[in-house]
Amino acid sequence: PSVASVHLRLASTLAADRKYIEAYQHLKEIGAGSELSQSETVERVRLSAKIAEQRQDYKRAREALLELASKWQGDPALVAAVHLELA
Repeated sequence: PSVASVHLRLASTLAADRKYIEAYQHLKEIGAGSELSQSETVERVRLSAKIAEQRQDYKRAREALLELASKWQGDPALVAAVHLELA
């Protein structure tokens, strides 16, 4: 796996353990131009939104989900859950 994938896995595990600050730090390590797969990209955005919600930054959480939903060029099934969260 790539370094970005490892950071995503760590962030996901930490968020599941409710260690949101540490999870956020790992998401920041991934960076914008990362080599994540389509499903990992969706997972990254959803995780970012979840962490923003836990920090009570609802605006940032919604913006992340909206940006992904509007700019997504890949498999529509991967962003179906994002559309549900926005509804």
